[in-house]
Amino acid sequence: MVADHPLGSVYQHTTFGKVITSTFGHIEPYYMALLDKGGRCLGGLALFLVKSWLTGNRLVSIPWACYGDPMTNSVGEFETLFKEVLELAQRVKASYVEIKTRNTAGLLADANLMIPVYYNKSHFLDLTKELSAVWNGFHRSSVKQKIRRAERNGIRVRFARSEQEVISFYQVFGKNRRRLGLPPQKPEYFQNIWKYMVPLGLAQFWVAHQHNQLVGGLCTFTFKETVVLGYIATEGSLRRDGVGQYLFWSAIRRASEEGLRIVDFGKTPPYLDNLIQYKKHWGVDELEVPVFYYPRVMGVSSYENEQKLSYRVMRLFWRIVPPRLSRIASRFFYRHTG
Repeated sequence: MVADHPLGSVYQHTTFGKVITSTFGHIEPYYMALLDKGGRCLGGLALFLVKSWLTGNRLVSIPWACYGDPMTNSVGEFETLFKEVLELAQRVKASYVEIKTRNTAGLLADANLMIPVYYNKSHFLDLTKELSAVWNGFHRSSVKQKIRRAERNGIRVRFARSEQEVISFYQVFGKNRRRLGLPPQKPEYFQNIWKYMVPLGLAQFWVAHQHNQLVGGLCTFTFKETVVLGYIATEGSLRRDGVGQYLFWSAIRRASEEGLRIVDFGKTPPYLDNLIQYKKHWGVDELEVPVFYYPRVMGVSSYENEQKLSYRVMRLFWRIVPPRLSRIASRFFYRHTG
């Protein structure tokens, strides 16, 4: 059904749900189906119960994903589905429901059952035109020159061949998270992507090498007509040498060759202006991706967290805490988020 429905995405695929629940023991999946009178599945919604004694229980449409739209074609279908969502929320004692949207914001707004928060932006690159036209849309110095510099410096990009290369990618990724003041994600998350999604062609790990040394990597998700540029990492000493741009370009070029139509650059909060400008240098289109809440806006991931003193202190903590303690603290952090 997810593959057939026009609103289906890689995040709603049950294999992505398996990655989430295998990695995070405090998260429980619920797949809600919308059936016709003959029992045929017309749509549905993937919801996950995030259980925490610290931050409370809540139902989220795909934790750690950019969006998890209800697969409904009308306000009436969503209203029917939402009645079951509320019953589920009462049964599992969830304090609130959170639905992340990309393509159904108008539909949920028309239903007027939840409170929208318009905050994050998402960026998409149109691949329906010729690859040469896509290239011509890139910024000259920020993208094109960096890609050519990486090529001149002998950077080589290919798919990862083993779980050990995924672990090496994760080690570089963790260093990048530390520099940005963010908690390192659990290594099991990427190992489970490798284990469950890569064999089905739903995910790929790209690795960049220079002189036989891994200097960067990129995790992408592929489903139907879309490739998602999920997680990228580069060695700090080579951040200005185009390794990241070359990884993105490799994935974009491959997607174009395979006839995909959309490159999803993910969502970005407005306070990361430099990242938004960087994405715009790739010739992308911008889209609002609101999050809808019921009964009210709640939670640690709602919006404007960067304005809070606690958020700024947490960013400083992740930058200065020793790596070993950081890994311990991050496991506690992820035990209560999602």
